[in-house]
Amino acid sequence: MNLVDLKRLSILDVRESLISPEMEEHIYLWNRILAGKAPWNKEAPCSGVIDSIAGAIDDKVAEEMSVTAESEKLQVAMDELTAHASDIVQYMALCGGCVVRPVYTSRLKFEILQLGNYIPTSYDLDGTLTGAILIKDFSENGKDYSLVEKHHFENRTETVKVLLYEKRGEAYSQRPLTATAKTEELTEEYTWENIDFPMIVEFRSRKTNNIDGSRVPVAIYSGRENLLEDADRQYMRINWEQEAGEKRVFASSDLFRERQGEDGKVTVTPALRKLLVRINDSGSTGDKIQEYSPTLRTNEQVAAFQEILRRIEICCKLGKGTISDLEDARMTATQYQGGKKVLYTTVDAYESELEAKYRHVAWIFAYLLSAYQNVPFDPEIIVSYNDAARKDPDQMRLAALQELSQGIISKAEYRMRIFGEDEETAAAKVPAAEPLNINSFFG
Repeated sequence: MNLVDLKRLSILDVRESLISPEMEEHIYLWNRILAGKAPWNKEAPCSGVIDSIAGAIDDKVAEEMSVTAESEKLQVAMDELTAHASDIVQYMALCGGCVVRPVYTSRLKFEILQLGNYIPTSYDLDGTLTGAILIKDFSENGKDYSLVEKHHFENRTETVKVLLYEKRGEAYSQRPLTATAKTEELTEEYTWENIDFPMIVEFRSRKTNNIDGSRVPVAIYSGRENLLEDADRQYMRINWEQEAGEKRVFASSDLFRERQGEDGKVTVTPALRKLLVRINDSGSTGDKIQEYSPTLRTNEQVAAFQEILRRIEICCKLGKGTISDLEDARMTATQYQGGKKVLYTTVDAYESELEAKYRHVAWIFAYLLSAYQNVPFDPEIIVSYNDAARKDPDQMRLAALQELSQGIISKAEYRMRIFGEDEETAAAKVPAAEPLNINSFFG
């Protein structure tokens, strides 16, 4: 993933964008967080929390989503797009949004650019992206280039201007498209006429932009980036606690000297060298050994980490127990279902966005198939989600209870299904059957 270069936004004279200086900083930070290169990650490596946030949403979408089309060739294109649904959802959640740009070369294709590598320039009254600058970096013959596409849709016509820039140090200089093999066959300017929709589609987070109030989408954790830093730093402390708590033996330097054994000279083995810490003094080794084995504060450190995760769950509307430890939450069935309801409300919002924008993409795919392959124009698709069970948790619980009473599932399997516990945790919580006391029958 390429991190957007903030400096080039002004150098390339694209300030007609809707990106304010404040938004520039946030977009750049979100992309760095996604890449595991946040400013604090040099000191505190990424703890994986950012992946858990995205996984909580995109895993559910991937499990539930299916798309069908009447046109066989459109179905193939939609299947390819659906294979990247998780990527789209991750960009929506973690970067604010992404653009899908269908193209036709030798066949129907598409590319996905996250916010930062596309710059919004205009929106319609209903929030549809009608103008954007797409920036794609590449290298050729040892030189670095940026290919810039300016898209603008108005009055059923989309105009596209293509520009090439070469980067030299901190400076960008415009070059003709013929300067590189990758761009020499591109057209500098072209239009799509009599079209119903823009030829690029923005998939966006529906979180309100409280940074500058613009229509530019924002990440799910916008305004709470500090919590991600807190999580990474606390995870670093947990690791430091474990490392600092390694058993040590402080020993006289005499122990490190070569000694004559039965088979010749012997020295301290590498394994012992990790355990032993040399003390530069002399004297009897027996008097110069001191063991260091501190009491670890693991429980306290983990508890603090879990509290940070719970704050992230609240701020990102992921529901209790989604990325934090269910064991630590000690939730009742009602609380657990409440947390799931919050999560699935968020999942539903992403699924609604996908469904709406998939229809837009399907229209473009159908248009391109008609234009380049003479396929009859048929953009109709059906987007469905297999979410009936999770949308009615009471019914799911009653069905599980019935299966439990009939002996179809065990108590542990019931807990796994209703509470989302793993097999080991569920089995540990199921009370063991009391042994039969034969003496009780005979006194």
